Amino acid sequence: MKIWKLSALLNEYVVLEGIKDYSLEEIRSFDGRRKSTEWDPLIVKRSIDSAKRELSDFPGFILTPVFSERALRFLLDLIKDDVEVLKLNFDEGNYYAINVISVLDVLDYQKAKYKTFRDGKKIMWIEKYEFKMCKDLESSHIFKLIDEKRGDPFVSDEFKKIVEKNELTGFHFELAWDSEECNEIEKNKSCEGHEKDMEDDCFSYVGDLDVDIMDEIEQTILYAQKVFRVHETKDGRKLAKQIFSITEKILNCGKYPKEYDDLDDVAIALGCLFGQALVKGLGWKWKEVGESKEDAMYCVVSPDENWVNPCMVFMQKILNGENIGADGRNDNTVMLLWNLAEQCMKNPPKNKLTILW
Repeated sequence: MKIWKLSALLNEYVVLEGIKDYSLEEIRSFDGRRKSTEWDPLIVKRSIDSAKRELSDFPGFILTPVFSERALRFLLDLIKDDVEVLKLNFDEGNYYAINVISVLDVLDYQKAKYKTFRDGKKIMWIEKYEFKMCKDLESSHIFKLIDEKRGDPFVSDEFKKIVEKNELTGFHFELAWDSEECNEIEKNKSCEGHEKDMEDDCFSYVGDLDVDIMDEIEQTILYAQKVFRVHETKDGRKLAKQIFSITEKILNCGKYPKEYDDLDDVAIALGCLFGQALVKGLGWKWKEVGESKEDAMYCVVSPDENWVNPCMVFMQKILNGENIGADGRNDNTVMLLWNLAEQCMKNPPKNKLTILW
């Protein structure tokens, strides 16, 4: 049994957008809640950046998946119990918002690899999907996870086969789980691409963070400021110096605040603080970055998108003794990286989204 993560080919086909900006509540509301009884067709248009591209059967849209009438004709019988079909007002054809109402609790927490926020409950990101074989999983052909209600949906192998058989355009499938191959995503790299090794030079995908994730990052920053007694400052360099001192103290004494369960939690907290230092001091922005949307992580990116710092992984390497310098010792390179970021912004790299750490 194979489960695929579904997304749109945003860089190849038309992306739709509303004629107005959507509110935070509107964006968050596509989380499994039913909408059909109160639905007023949204007016959409081609985004400016994609205006000259070909219109597909599955155009990108910020709120929810969108099907053409043709895609709906082939797929509706399969997914009708899992979705609501909501008409869009689009002057180039009949298109429909697909509100996925099937939200399943099927993640195998014992086998999956994921990281939680400081509450130890809410999942921050999932590195490796593992699903429980159960009736809900076997009977659902499109669904969202209860832990990722506002993320991209998952689809069945049957869904994928219908799309391919009928040559529907705009669909992108990333293999999330294969029950017949020991549930190892890495063994299926040939399906849609490959995972990006963190030691490689650069990434190829960058996207905006989900509003919920951005809220969690901001809360993590506020909590870390309180726990580590970080002085509020608008000066990014001064903030980086405080992070350096905190990190140095942890490395020297081997202890960290009792408010955090382990060093990974501390790394997330200090990583968010360091990311914020780059945001405040150098105008960097929080983004999701990776080889593709499906394997993206939370990073800070320079304004021109030339440089990327995976700040949480960076702090994790330092705190776990894996940031080895030329002398063979683990180095606290927080300030070195800050200075490097400042200098590198004046010198564009060969490739966009080059990793800096």
